[in-house]
Amino acid sequence: MREAVIGQVLFFAASILFGGGLLAVYDIIRGFRRTWIHKSVWVTAEDVIFWLFVAVASFVFLCRYNQGQLRGFFFLGLILGMALYHWKGSRYILGAAVKVFRVIKRMTGRCGSLIRTPVVHAGRNMKWKLKKERQSIRMVFKKGGKRGDSHEKKQKEVK
Repeated sequence: MREAVIGQVLFFAASILFGGGLLAVYDIIRGFRRTWIHKSVWVTAEDVIFWLFVAVASFVFLCRYNQGQLRGFFFLGLILGMALYHWKGSRYILGAAVKVFRVIKRMTGRCGSLIRTPVVHAGRNMKWKLKKERQSIRMVFKKGGKRGDSHEKKQKEVK
């Protein structure tokens, strides 16, 4: 009897930690969102993925620690763990997540600029060459001749 009570108390304590852990994962997602602002479609997709993760993680947690039985104190432990985490640890984890994601954003920005610079220059060169080609095509059409005719006429005159 005593072991059963101790087991349930440990399960309640584990559910408190589990609730805090779930909210910590959500704070990491919030840090990602603060660093990379994106549209509500992506925010919704992130939320759906998070809640699918929560559902699977809760199922595994319940199967492993309580033979898959839902108990009221499991939900009480989740809520209590989330509340304690929100009051005591949320700002630290969120702040750390934002700092880490900003560093990652800066690093990817620098690497991206190293890759992007030659591509932009190549694009500008291609655009300039295409613009020049387009102008020569326009001149040919304005004269009514075929492309290359003026060059061939000059060569005949030289001979």
